[in-house]
Amino acid sequence: MFIFYNFKKMFMEIERLPMNEFKNFLDNHYKIKKQISNKKTLNNITKEKIYLKNERRRIKKAEIRLKAMYIISNNKIECNNCKCNDIRILEINHKSGGGNKEKKQKYFNDKYLFYKDIVSGKRSIKDLELLCKLCNIHHYIQNILGIRGHTISYNFS
Repeated sequence: MFIFYNFKKMFMEIERLPMNEFKNFLDNHYKIKKQISNKKTLNNITKEKIYLKNERRRIKKAEIRLKAMYIISNNKIECNNCKCNDIRILEINHKSGGGNKEKKQKYFNDKYLFYKDIVSGKRSIKDLELLCKLCNIHHYIQNILGIRGHTISYNFS
């Protein structure tokens, strides 16, 4: 069985074959070509299924995060300090600190397990609040590190 991708060589080889072998040669060549193209389409379909599965998982995680934010902020998604309401920069803050420690010990660094526990009611929300990234950093510098005197000014144009 021969597979040729160089046509000049293929035609030279075909001239040497008797007629019945030539037909077998062509049949095999087209069968193999069809198998190769089928494998390519199967790979594309598999990749598309994996992409869709990952996309669904990403959307589900975003929904869980949003539900947790609604629960913490009493159905008013905004920063506790500056009243910013852009969901992309809002974070769940531990008022007394220790959020990373809790996530590493209890949730094995998977923040979505943390969100699921908030939504299901397994995790208390008394020590949690919703802050934007800037206010959260300010909270960390002032309250956790104990460095005073920093101010945040917003000047967006």
